[in-house]
Amino acid sequence: MTSMNSIGCEIWSVDGDFFEQVLPVDRSAVDELLASTSPDDSVNMVWNDGEDPCLMIALSEGRGVVTLIIDAAFHTLVGSAEVGDVDDGGRTIHRPAEAAYGFCR
Repeated sequence: MTSMNSIGCEIWSVDGDFFEQVLPVDRSAVDELLASTSPDDSVNMVWNDGEDPCLMIALSEGRGVVTLIIDAAFHTLVGSAEVGDVDDGGRTIHRPAEAAYGFCR
């Protein structure tokens, strides 16, 4: 169980190793963790596990899933590593080629 001050991390490497650790809520700690992993690893991070609000991030095989639980509702964004330019009302934006957002309560 993590708290508002920590992030729980689970990493499954391509060779089957499993690592679990708790990081302080600090951008540099997360950057160091991600830099130490392989692009083929599966990485899951959870902030404020079991509480509301809760943030969950899962990275695996070129895809990312971000879920925010707030007021007992799940807000999920799924995106791919492939990016493309999209016309957004007259301006071009650079975003994941595949992205979907869902909401459920």
